[in-house]
Amino acid sequence: MIEQYLEAHTGQPLSVLDVGCGAGVFTDLLVSKYPTVRAYGLDSSIGMLARNVPATGKSLVLGDAKALPFRTGSFDLINLDTVMHHLVDFEGYQSTLGAIEHFMTSLRGLLKPGGFVIVREIYHEFVLRENLGTRLMYELSTLRLPGMVAKLLKRLGLTTANAGVCFLTRKQWRAVFRQTGYTPLLLIDKPWASHYLRIMGFRHSGDLYYTLSPDAEENASYGDGKEAVQSAV
Repeated sequence: MIEQYLEAHTGQPLSVLDVGCGAGVFTDLLVSKYPTVRAYGLDSSIGMLARNVPATGKSLVLGDAKALPFRTGSFDLINLDTVMHHLVDFEGYQSTLGAIEHFMTSLRGLLKPGGFVIVREIYHEFVLRENLGTRLMYELSTLRLPGMVAKLLKRLGLTTANAGVCFLTRKQWRAVFRQTGYTPLLLIDKPWASHYLRIMGFRHSGDLYYTLSPDAEENASYGDGKEAVQSAV
């Protein structure tokens, strides 16, 4: 979908935003293959931005995903690679869900007409009630724990202790995108074949790859306007 879109606009000065760019892997791939693309990588970590390799067409921005410092209608594509489960609000679980929805709504204004949002997110589903396990993960990871206890939990695998994390189920991710006005043009579901979380009661875990359009009619040439689902193991 990305290549199809970019190649259909060959020669045009397209603008791409990578929220939570880290060391810049995605932006580097873009500018190396498409020299006319202007890629902006945003991250809240100075350390991660410092790991980026300078490249023509790439700009780095230190900023918060909850308050993106860009003008309306700035981007043709916005990339979100496992960003949203970190948008934790310590006021509570429902407030965190609201923060994720607010973030997705804010992206709509940053897109140019015909633009896309590209998402990779993680899902977990529990054996009893689907979101019970992820709700417990949220509650544990947002507890204000003493340093020694937080270190112990991190050694046990809960690396987000005292930092917070909020994974969602597939139904919840789908609801977030629907409620914020996006149409899925493409969905790839890649379940994790084997994982220690199954021992803890998580029956389904995996990665979701979404291509989202806030205006399905304008983007009909890059999708059928309906959610195309692929599953890969």
